[in-house]
Amino acid sequence: MLRCSIRHDKVTAVGAVAACAQLGALEQGRWLFSYLEKKVLFDVVVQTTLIDMNMKCGRLDLAKLIFESMAEKSVITWNVMIVGLGTHGYRLDDIKLFNQMETERAPMDDLSVLAVLTSCTHAGLVSEGLGIFYRMGKYLGLDLKVENYGSLIDLLGRAGHLVQDRNTIETMLMEPTLELCVSLLASCQIHRCVELAELSVECLASLWADNSGVYVLLSNIYADEGMWDDVFRIRKLMSAEGMKKNTGQSVIEVDGQIHEFVNGGSSHPLNEEIYLTLWNLSNIVAST
Repeated sequence: MLRCSIRHDKVTAVGAVAACAQLGALEQGRWLFSYLEKKVLFDVVVQTTLIDMNMKCGRLDLAKLIFESMAEKSVITWNVMIVGLGTHGYRLDDIKLFNQMETERAPMDDLSVLAVLTSCTHAGLVSEGLGIFYRMGKYLGLDLKVENYGSLIDLLGRAGHLVQDRNTIETMLMEPTLELCVSLLASCQIHRCVELAELSVECLASLWADNSGVYVLLSNIYADEGMWDDVFRIRKLMSAEGMKKNTGQSVIEVDGQIHEFVNGGSSHPLNEEIYLTLWNLSNIVAST
């Protein structure tokens, strides 16, 4: 466009900066930053895109400089900063930024809460996460969504607050999804809580009777505790109900050709070479 003397605008700028972000092309992105600054092609959308690019390229210092220099910030600007800080492990800075949003009465949406709850989860900040979740609807006037409940359930589950986790599912304002309940079961497995897992499966069975994943999780929980009679009982139940465990599979593209791999499969033409490579890699890892 520059060589052809075609006039570009802020939409062009956003597209180019976003491309740099996706490719991790920091040097080109920095050149774009300087160019756009000289051409005064700066508005809240372009600046937010530049923040996102620097975050994705690992330059948190540049992202912060742009953020702090902005006279106007949209809810997306705040969200990009919160998500970026959380992604790079700056959990406490993440929460401080969210608190700053509240103090300054900055625009906020459910994604802002979702991002900061995720940071609380990974930092193990249960009380802080609970406080943010309950302030969301009561004081911030935001509608609670199933994704926000999902973050709360993950937060409580990882911290071992399983009873509170189950109560949250039972009292939430909308119909619980399968993913929320499976998250609770996964927490039961981590914290070896067989009794609560059994109660949860009884509730789940009436909603998703044909979902094998729920029973597979329960079977794994029994196996972890050495309760083999219960493992065989669950497997027999699945067989009687015609349930089948979903087979793990993956698909990759190599030199323009699609390759599909199935757990336990041996039909790939390079099967022997693949397993030999995996075996060699396993030996290298074991020896280090």
